Amino acid sequence: MLLIAQHTPLPSAESKRVELFRLAQADNQAKVRFRFAHAGTDSWYFGIDDFGLYSIPSVAPPAIQVQPADLAVTVGNDGALAVQASGAPPLSYQWFHNNQPVDGGTNATLQFSAVQPGHAGSYYARVTNAGGSRNSATVTLTVKLPIAGVWNFDNGDLSTSAGMGLLEYADGAATQGLTKFETTDGSTVPHINGQPAKFMRVPAFTAGANGYALTMPGLAPNGGGGYVNQYTMLWDVLLPGSLNWMPFFNTAPGNGNDADFYVSDAGALGIGALGYSAAGAVQADTWYRIAFVANLGTGRVSYYVNGDPVRDRTGGSLRDGRLALYSDRDAGPDLRLFNEGDTSGVYTHEVLVNSFLFTDHTMSANEIKALGGPSAAGIPAGLSVPLTVTASLQGTTFTLSWSGGAGPFQVQKATSLINPQWQNVGAPTTNTQITEPVSGATAFYRVASQ
Repeated sequence: MLLIAQHTPLPSAESKRVELFRLAQADNQAKVRFRFAHAGTDSWYFGIDDFGLYSIPSVAPPAIQVQPADLAVTVGNDGALAVQASGAPPLSYQWFHNNQPVDGGTNATLQFSAVQPGHAGSYYARVTNAGGSRNSATVTLTVKLPIAGVWNFDNGDLSTSAGMGLLEYADGAATQGLTKFETTDGSTVPHINGQPAKFMRVPAFTAGANGYALTMPGLAPNGGGGYVNQYTMLWDVLLPGSLNWMPFFNTAPGNGNDADFYVSDAGALGIGALGYSAAGAVQADTWYRIAFVANLGTGRVSYYVNGDPVRDRTGGSLRDGRLALYSDRDAGPDLRLFNEGDTSGVYTHEVLVNSFLFTDHTMSANEIKALGGPSAAGIPAGLSVPLTVTASLQGTTFTLSWSGGAGPFQVQKATSLINPQWQNVGAPTTNTQITEPVSGATAFYRVASQ
């Protein structure tokens, strides 16, 4: 309830005063009695020209309808935290990181671009209107190093050359018997940049069970979905003879449908759902470095040939659609290489593979450009980044953060550096941060890169 009283002094006066009073005891009352009284012994009198009682609707603080959720993001990828609130407008937002306001974090969604280890920590949103403020639940942003594996086939088998990952013959002996490991001779198979290069000869598969199954340990859902929505794959390949359709990968590990990225019989790269590059992007009997870069949540998928973009799909979100990959949450391999399950025609072709890379990082155009074209040594792994560790103490908790190196990582702890007895802290992890309660007078920590 609000009282508005207008006081006008004597006619000779030049001023007028309007006073507003909150009458809290009158709130939500059907009837209100108001009395005037004069107190004191002075001789003056008072008068009120206008008097009104007004019922002013009360404004409730905002209500949080959808809380933000914990988020794990790979270094270099994009991410977002979001809150949904209701209440009397206008609603204002302020995000907090480790209890400090985030500069520019004044929207319902807090966007992260090219996440770095420093972004890790706790977050919450404060939503405010005329009735007050409401804080969201506190959530954790975990920043992970990329999971990556490189296969250069130097050992004449499917073992990794760098990083992690398991590449297997999808149907065992059948595909193994069809696969050959060879070296360029500069005649029937051209060298790469004039240098001899080892390669895997993949036949034009005719059985749906053929192909190579890829499993990436530690691969987790990303890009805001329940599947892997942010990833990059690169191949150094040559298609011998005349061109025909050749599948690079199938997101259905069981090969139950058509593949998701092809070279067409016209030398174009793509798939109908995403569109194709111009014809002639790939020619027969020529080595190329092909890249497929996906950020499905934002609806962007890009193809590159020798570091140069040849197709950039933008538009609506593709999150958790046909191009999303399985992860450790799902049983079995994550995808199938070099085969497809469309039985309406022949869509496989012999291909020579010098190198293959997979990572759950959406590589930038500059990163792809820096890799350039094919090389006899294969795709540079780029996985030996020096390990850098930082530590911070907050009250009764101790936070250890790190960047670089190649995961998984093992955190260890000792009570002395004189003949230290290092003890593992938890299991190996692909995360880049842990928080421990402070206990004891002294402790020493280290992070071992696997």
